[in-house]
Amino acid sequence: MSRAVEINAVEATIAENRKKMNRYRSALETGTEPDLVMGWIAELTATQATAESKLRSLKAEVEKVNEDEVRQILEEIGGLTPLLHVGDNEARAKFYETIDLK
Repeated sequence: MSRAVEINAVEATIAENRKKMNRYRSALETGTEPDLVMGWIAELTATQATAESKLRSLKAEVEKVNEDEVRQILEEIGGLTPLLHVGDNEARAKFYETIDLK
């Protein structure tokens, strides 16, 4: 599984956890037993913390891509490296922004 796919999966988990938290709040407001809801919230909080930690770790790994890795990736997808030597800095910056390279 690629890092991008993993990041998307973890982000989906985080989003789902936020929805669950809103449902738990609604349940509490509508009179569901507070101790029961607090148990759900405690479990969800632990799951959320794990997911957020995993997301930070995955994003940190993505940020560690160096120039050689970028060159290798570009070569693998069709020999785009020479294109990076053509054009001005603004055009290259726009390309990097488009592919979300930081």
